[in-house]
Amino acid sequence: MNQENYLKEVEKHLNCGKARKKQIRRELEADICAASEQGEEWEETRKRMGDPAELAREFNENMGNTKRKMSRPKKILLICAAVAAVLAVLAAVLFWLLPKTYPISASSIFQEETVASEAEEIVELLNEKDYETLQEKSTDQMKTVMNEEYMEGAKAQVGGDWGEFQRFTSSISVEAVQQGKHFAITELTALYENRSVTYQISFDENMELAGIYMR
Repeated sequence: MNQENYLKEVEKHLNCGKARKKQIRRELEADICAASEQGEEWEETRKRMGDPAELAREFNENMGNTKRKMSRPKKILLICAAVAAVLAVLAAVLFWLLPKTYPISASSIFQEETVASEAEEIVELLNEKDYETLQEKSTDQMKTVMNEEYMEGAKAQVGGDWGEFQRFTSSISVEAVQQGKHFAITELTALYENRSVTYQISFDENMELAGIYMR
């Protein structure tokens, strides 16, 4: 089953309106994009997501009881370029855990200060909703989700009124190597008026934005 047929099968079993189906499809496409960006083949992604009817059933259950513990499909959506929220999808967690990681200070490709500075700039651009600049800094695949509609949806899934950005409170970077590809990953925590948000920002060897995850 190819990607398009898989998504159509999920949509067929969703018990919701067209707008919600469209949103779920976009989020699944973003998950697939993020997984592909990290080197995961479509067949591997399909197996990870599971049977489309079962995935749709879990979405239906999740939509029917928003107070219940977060279910597997929601986790898939929240981890994209996203643990309690999106932008970095299940692929992002797998990417963080499975590749070999090394101290960024020992990297021959990435400069620690540059990586940390660029990660902070990405968050600041998100705060300013400057999606034009964010797209210029992104890989081709990340460009497809780097827009206000998708990013505001991702923030909403983190939950709550964040308030105005205050400052960054912590930052740590590593170099990750997967299937011969090198990535710089920075996890940084941003303090807002009403809560803190932890971002995981990934860059490829060209320092283009390759993934975002929030919680």
